[in-house]
Amino acid sequence: MDHVSFYPLLIVLALAFVVPLLLGRQRGFAVPAVVGEILGGIIVGRSGLNLIPEDTYLTIFSELGFVFLMFLAGLELDFRLLLQGGGEGESRGRLRTPLGMGTAMFLLTMLLAVPVSWLLISWGMSNSLWIMIL
Repeated sequence: MDHVSFYPLLIVLALAFVVPLLLGRQRGFAVPAVVGEILGGIIVGRSGLNLIPEDTYLTIFSELGFVFLMFLAGLELDFRLLLQGGGEGESRGRLRTPLGMGTAMFLLTMLLAVPVSWLLISWGMSNSLWIMIL
């Protein structure tokens, strides 16, 4: 039977407990807890100190966490607000609605991402053009 280590999970749970406590004590600048958690994860993860090795349990929890985050984001959508325009005196063109503006920004971002994606592929940092564009 393979040895199972809960060390990486313990580090992540400790980080999730300590970071909001530390951010709550800050008086000078207010950083949202989510931003602090992401920065803490970057610091202890592969991009920083590399304290957390690859682990099956963390992979499962990270995917469940992402699914839960997307579920909560979906609960926050109000489709009536997406189709409404600006104020009363403004024209109600397609780009004046949040849905139209979001679509235009998405297309512009994809257009600007094409040269950057080609550059990353030519440097050998990626091998999937469409994933990099998205």
